[in-house]
Amino acid sequence: MSYTKDKWIKQGSTISAFGRGIIAKCPLPQDGGVMEVVANAHLIVAAPDLYEACLSALGVMATLDQGKGWVKEISGVIQKALAKAL
Repeated sequence: MSYTKDKWIKQGSTISAFGRGIIAKCPLPQDGGVMEVVANAHLIVAAPDLYEACLSALGVMATLDQGKGWVKEISGVIQKALAKAL
């Protein structure tokens, strides 16, 4: 997956990649956006870290006993989340 690798920062309701430009703008409620604009902006800023954390967790899960049901279940949840991101 390719995404902007620079640090993502939130400035108000705008998300930018440090030195690279705007990634997303979350409109304010008065501009047709939702009340959760700040929470949504925080989630977008966290997306690269969340994606990398899922990749790391999946790597760890691959080293565990695949015969255990919980390992397969958690791995499946992580794989679905990663697929959704792609």
